[in-house]
Amino acid sequence: MADTRTEFGYVRTSCDCRLCRVFCRHYPGFLIPADLKRLIPPGRDPFEWAREHLRVRVRRAGRPAAGGRTKATAPPIAEALLPATADDGACQWYRGERCTVHADSPFGCAFFDQHQSDRQARNRAEKGFLAILRALEDRDSLYRRLCDYLVAEGLTMDQAAIRRAAAAARRELDNLIECDAHSKGRRKKRP
Repeated sequence: MADTRTEFGYVRTSCDCRLCRVFCRHYPGFLIPADLKRLIPPGRDPFEWAREHLRVRVRRAGRPAAGGRTKATAPPIAEALLPATADDGACQWYRGERCTVHADSPFGCAFFDQHQSDRQARNRAEKGFLAILRALEDRDSLYRRLCDYLVAEGLTMDQAAIRRAAAAARRELDNLIECDAHSKGRRKKRP
């Protein structure tokens, strides 16, 4: 039996129900520095691999312009590495309703599911983002160097794209929950 994967004292989740797979189709989870060791194949150039498989979530620095938006001329600031997405918005590793890197999937996927409380998810996310912040502060860390490289190459995902992806995931979750509630209600009425 394989060792159970843990990060920051948390055990990875194992659910792959329809609700949990919604984010695979719309909003892939973030990578922490430890994920890079698992995901980059031995002997592969990390920058070539990242160019093919990752994007960096960015925000714009600077003062907000009118309407609360940040000026487009502000340089992007890296926040986290994410899996690249296919043309349909799904995670590039999500094929045939399955994750092709499931055993080594990013922290933001492997340690979250739709059955956790918001508090549980927030606590896990905080630990992950603290590890990312430490890596981004270290100019020599592979995580930081990959972020800088992807930003320079324009391989980014900005806040507007993140909001659209999250909204699509929320709509699908709401539809699935409504369908499940409707079908359960119907079953109860049958003799």
